[in-house]
Amino acid sequence: MVKTTKEIEGVAMHESSKLGKKPFFQKISFSWVGKKCLLRPQSQKKTKYCWAYASIGAMSAAISIKSKKAVVPLSKQHLTDCLLEYYPDPKKEAKLKEGETYRSSCSKAYRFAVEQGIAEEESYPYAMRRGTCKCTETMKKVKIAGYKHIDIRRLSKVQIEEHIKRHPITCSIRSYESLHTHGGQSIYMGPTVKEIRDRQASLARGEKDCTHSMLIVGFGTDEDGQDYYLVQNSWGERWGYHGYGKIKCSLLYNLRYPIAF
Repeated sequence: MVKTTKEIEGVAMHESSKLGKKPFFQKISFSWVGKKCLLRPQSQKKTKYCWAYASIGAMSAAISIKSKKAVVPLSKQHLTDCLLEYYPDPKKEAKLKEGETYRSSCSKAYRFAVEQGIAEEESYPYAMRRGTCKCTETMKKVKIAGYKHIDIRRLSKVQIEEHIKRHPITCSIRSYESLHTHGGQSIYMGPTVKEIRDRQASLARGEKDCTHSMLIVGFGTDEDGQDYYLVQNSWGERWGYHGYGKIKCSLLYNLRYPIAF
């Protein structure tokens, strides 16, 4: 019997408003934490589905904000089971073992939501492994109107912050061990010198860069004048501060957001 998301992770429908009242979040210039549009931080465990967690979080939030109703989680399982069926990737599929999860991107998830629509999680629960596409014609699916890329090279800090005030935004970051172990209330300032050297050596050997997707849900500036984005991660509530973390702005890229009908 396949367990549902709630049975596996104890996921609440939306983030508790009490969390948003904690001093950590109250000191931040702007934060979506504690609002009824955000899903609770979850754990992707050993899967490669960070892109699914981030994009589903962004789309669920965008729809909630537009409708002015409490968030209804969209199905990560529908997205991950069916994406390769609608948009085949023979090289990737040939390397996958049965049930093995795979890397993709938030932009592909958004495209899937625009063209195919995504079921609600209640009708297509999460199993934490890749399965066959089980979406039926009669299953209710939610579409988005589109999605946009934020050009961080052209937009000012204030302009990007205005986007964040309107909706959470997905982003990418290079993944290092120091990011995995980041905890507490400090700002993650980036990799160590050793991590940078190891990455350069890895790229020289022809290995692929390791990236990670997260959801930007706020922004602020610390007492020393360091700007940061507040992100919701998918590494469980023990990461950062209850699953959230402050990240130096320049470390994040591939900023994109979905547009709800």
